[in-house]
Amino acid sequence: MARLNTFVHVVATADDGAQQSGTFGPADEVPAWAAAAITNPDVWDGEPPAVDLEPAKPGGGELVEPPRAGKGSGAEAWREYAGKLGWFEAIAPEATRDDIVKAVDDERERRAAEAAQQNDGE
Repeated sequence: MARLNTFVHVVATADDGAQQSGTFGPADEVPAWAAAAITNPDVWDGEPPAVDLEPAKPGGGELVEPPRAGKGSGAEAWREYAGKLGWFEAIAPEATRDDIVKAVDDERERRAAEAAQQNDGE
């Protein structure tokens, strides 16, 4: 499977105008909708993946990071996303949206560093 060698933020728009977005890094499995939307071949560690270039279809069951600002970027959206990631035992009820976003970003960074360290050891 193709892996990223850096972090990318991807926004894809479906035929109906619906958008989905996400941020992915070396430790993440990149969903097909995001891989299809990544146009820079230099972000891949090796050959870019062969993907079906159909338009993105939000709601297709893939986990998508909530927006960081604007509609849909509230604490509950981020709490739900963080829970679905499965990276945390629990999210404190008093955690703010910014607390949750920081926890997700910190954990993503930690996982990326761990993956890079494992790749260096191979």
